[in-house]
Amino acid sequence: MTRFDRVEPRLPDLLTQLAAPSLPDYTDDVLARTAGLRQRPRWTLLERWLPMGVLAQRSAYIPRVPWRAILVAALLIVVVAATLAWVGSQRRAAPPFGPARNGLIMYTVDGDLLSWDPDSGVSRTLLEGATDDFTGAYSRDGTKLAFLRRERPPADGEPELISIQVANADGTNPHDVTGPLDAPDQWDWSPAGDAIAVVSKIDGRQTLQVAPTDGSAPRVFDTGMEVTWPFWLPPDGDEIMFRGVASTPDGPRSGLFAISPEGGEPRPLTATDGDPDDDYQGPLPSPDGTHVLYGVWDPIDMIATVRLLDLGTGTDEALPHTGTQFGEGGGVFSADGSLVAFRGFEASGDQLYVVPVDGSAEPRALTGISPGEAYAEFAPDGTKVMFSRFGKSTVLIDLESGATETLPDEIADPATWQRLAP
Repeated sequence: MTRFDRVEPRLPDLLTQLAAPSLPDYTDDVLARTAGLRQRPRWTLLERWLPMGVLAQRSAYIPRVPWRAILVAALLIVVVAATLAWVGSQRRAAPPFGPARNGLIMYTVDGDLLSWDPDSGVSRTLLEGATDDFTGAYSRDGTKLAFLRRERPPADGEPELISIQVANADGTNPHDVTGPLDAPDQWDWSPAGDAIAVVSKIDGRQTLQVAPTDGSAPRVFDTGMEVTWPFWLPPDGDEIMFRGVASTPDGPRSGLFAISPEGGEPRPLTATDGDPDDDYQGPLPSPDGTHVLYGVWDPIDMIATVRLLDLGTGTDEALPHTGTQFGEGGGVFSADGSLVAFRGFEASGDQLYVVPVDGSAEPRALTGISPGEAYAEFAPDGTKVMFSRFGKSTVLIDLESGATETLPDEIADPATWQRLAP
């Protein structure tokens, strides 16, 4: 076997030799080269001016910078800012009921749709052309516009045919949602703006339909009665209220009813006890859906009365009379439901009044007597009333000051005020 050459016996001598003081052979050469060189200036050694605590802190801090977290946070800030900018650029929809901000006023002149900005006084054309368009209404959220289009004039014993068109609020993308209708005299937007309830003649009877705005086929409701004045009931639009004339043991009688937008049996809101021609006229629900305004006509005394029905309690009261010759009618609620505007009827024309719903004050006249037919509508914010005198002028009346402002064109049909988000 092979024997190892162990080093332990020679270790003391080796250590002594290594520890002996000596200089390398090239020491003289190094000293000769560096003897003529100056020492490096102290200002070139920046660290000499910094406390060691700073150097140690910087050296310990650098590895702990959370660069990944900072990058992610920066990206999130960019994404959030872009999202907020996009959201801010989108126009918010107004609530379907209650106060809103005032928008544009839309009206028709010679078959064209125009808008007028009450703030700037500028009017512009929304839709023009060879079609005969009239009587528009903004959707409750202010994003769409519906109007009537005359498809065929009456001729040779055939009735006039009219369609309902829906466009964006600026008049773009108009499209037919009903097809030609016979006498679509009353119609109303759904709270969501996705359908229009309309009454037109089908087989000689005024019939309720619901026309989706996406262009799908309208739904026709067989209520078993003559239907007029459809309105979606606030606040959710779960039912459509209407005036119905039904056959009773006492003959045809009128009353107020409600029906689901999906159909079914009508639900009575009042007794079916009204005159088929003179009672429960022009019903209009309050913005919160708790009350209904309607009109009655007394053929004996030759006077009209505006009545207020509480749908919860059934209480039915007449609003105060103004002393006008033929009474009052055409009541409309303010956006917050606290006021009612109506017209007083004189032989020489109409006069506009406003009265608190709670009866805390007597009716107050806003205008003098205007000859001919007229129509009133509150501003979305409730500060003004728009009074349209058909074929003449349309004025805005400030409820506080009484100041008036006149629209620039003569208007033959009711104007409509756009609702905007507050």
